[in-house]
Amino acid sequence: LATAKEQDVYIMLTLLNHGQFTSVTNPEWSENVYNEKNGGMLELPIQFFYNTEAKAAYKNELLYILARYGYSENIFAWELFNEVDWIDGYSAIAVTNWHNEMANFLHDNDPYQHLVTTSYKYTFGTPAYALDSIDFVAVHSYGYGDVKFYEKLVQEQTNLWNQYQKPVVFGEIGIDWQSGTTSYHTDYTGVTIRQALWGGLMSGAGSANHWWWDSWVEAHDMWYQYFEFNNCLI
Repeated sequence: LATAKEQDVYIMLTLLNHGQFTSVTNPEWSENVYNEKNGGMLELPIQFFYNTEAKAAYKNELLYILARYGYSENIFAWELFNEVDWIDGYSAIAVTNWHNEMANFLHDNDPYQHLVTTSYKYTFGTPAYALDSIDFVAVHSYGYGDVKFYEKLVQEQTNLWNQYQKPVVFGEIGIDWQSGTTSYHTDYTGVTIRQALWGGLMSGAGSANHWWWDSWVEAHDMWYQYFEFNNCLI
């Protein structure tokens, strides 16, 4: 956070990720402290979203996070969950109710009133975004291969705005979900990086963010797309 302040960077801080609650997709459930095998109170990952003891424990964690890090102006939002619909036994009702409870808890206890959001693996079919307690839409999409990138992005942001009447940010976007290497071979000049930056900013609440920093942007020196974008804004 100190480095973010020095560099004028603003962070959407992810509090939980799907891997912690699945044994299938990026599995980390076997190591989760909520797992009864590790001394926790849950037999199954989905129970995290409705078990009274688990919810109380997580609220204690949120209070600690607020007390420890809430001072920072460089946290622009709390992201409650990363791609929550990857969890084992996903239930839209249980997950949506949990989001409403935890988002309201953050709003009630955060003296600096940071924004609150969340994310799903799909762009649509995302009921928590409709909650009054969720301040903006932060979708992920990797359906941008073999399409007119800019046109699709603008249309999706328009559709999301029409559905939720909230600011829309693409927290993750890509032409290939598998790796940055395959993304590079699809777009070796990085033109879709530029389209995501400008398309996201001009039709939504901010630039759409690519995921493959290590294996595409850094590995193939695509930073110039960001530098040119920054210079144009300045």
